[in-house]
Amino acid sequence: MTFGEKIQKLRKEQGISQEELSFQLQVSRQAISKWENDKGYPETEKIIKMSKIFQVSLDDLLNDSEDIAEKHTKNDKGFYVSQEMANGYLLHESVKYKKIALAIALLLAGTAFVFILSELGILIYLIMMIASIALFVSILLTGNSYPQIKKEALLFEEDFKKELSHIYLKKRKKYHLLILVSIIVFCFGFFLLPVAGLEFIGESGEDFVLAASMIIGGAAVYFFTYLLGVLKAYQLLIRKAQMLSY
Repeated sequence: MTFGEKIQKLRKEQGISQEELSFQLQVSRQAISKWENDKGYPETEKIIKMSKIFQVSLDDLLNDSEDIAEKHTKNDKGFYVSQEMANGYLLHESVKYKKIALAIALLLAGTAFVFILSELGILIYLIMMIASIALFVSILLTGNSYPQIKKEALLFEEDFKKELSHIYLKKRKKYHLLILVSIIVFCFGFFLLPVAGLEFIGESGEDFVLAASMIIGGAAVYFFTYLLGVLKAYQLLIRKAQMLSY
C-alpha cells in the first residue's frame, strides 16, 4: 500500500473530508488530493501532524503494513476518536449551527424592515431571505463530515476524555443560563413588548414596536439555536464515549 493510499484510507475510515484534513494541516485541498494520488509528498512536519491526527505511528504511516486501522482497533469495541478529530467535529458542528441560527434569525428579524420601510423593506427582506436560503444550501452541500462519530460507540484517550468532560461541564453551566436568558428575551420581544409598547406609545408607533419585536426575537432565536447546537455536539461525544484507556 502506497503512502497516498494509506492516508486516503485512514482519512475515510475516520470520516474526515479532504477539506477538513487540509484545514487541520493548513494546506490546500488540492495538496491533499495530490498526496492521495501519489503525485506529491508532504513535508516532514505535515507527516508528523498526520500521524497525530490519525493516531498512528510514523512507522505505520511511512512503512508498508497490512491495515493500519485494523491494527489500531483490533481489540477495541468502538470507533477511536483522536483529540484532533474530536476538535474538528466540534468546530464543524459549531459552524453548522451558527449558519442555521443566522439563517433563522435573518428570516425572523428581516420582517422588521417590512414594518418600517414599506416597499423598500420588502426588497431588503427578500435579499435577507435569499441569504438565509444560501446558508441552508451551504449546510446541505457540506454534508456530514463525521458519520462514524454519530453512528458508532466512541473510544477516547483517557486524559482527553477527562478534559472533554471538564470542558463540557463548564460550558453546560454557562450555556444553560444563556439559553434561559434567550428564552426570556424571546418571550419579552414577542409577547410583552408589543402589548406594553402599544400601551405607552399608541397606534402611531405600532410599526416601530413590531419591528423592534422582530429584531429582539430574531436575536434571541440566534443565540438559543447556536448555544443549544454546540451543547448537543458536546453531549453526543460524552454520551457515546467508552471508558477505555490507551
